[in-house]
Amino acid sequence: MTSRSPAVTRRSMLSPRATLTVRWLHPWTGVIIGIQIILWATSGLVMAARPLDEVWGTTLRQDAAALQMPAGLPALTGGEKLELGSLLSLSVVLTGPLFTIRHFWRR
Repeated sequence: MTSRSPAVTRRSMLSPRATLTVRWLHPWTGVIIGIQIILWATSGLVMAARPLDEVWGTTLRQDAAALQMPAGLPALTGGEKLELGSLLSLSVVLTGPLFTIRHFWRR
């Protein structure tokens, strides 16, 4: 004689309403993620097909204009520091004038 095990019933850990919500949400989440992957792959193919100079943006670069000293400030020769208030200072380095802005976080 064989003994039969009692029927196993599966009980959901979610309420019936939550189960319906998850069942509705799951395919739409897959669609959204699928669209993102398709856009990512397409943009990668487009970037691979374009010349590297365009992708890197070297065709759009321009030389920066030289930074000029503002009028009315005393000439600094190097190693000196001019305090322009409590948060701004001006000094001269090898490449030209250097403005330093200090910011203090307050609680």
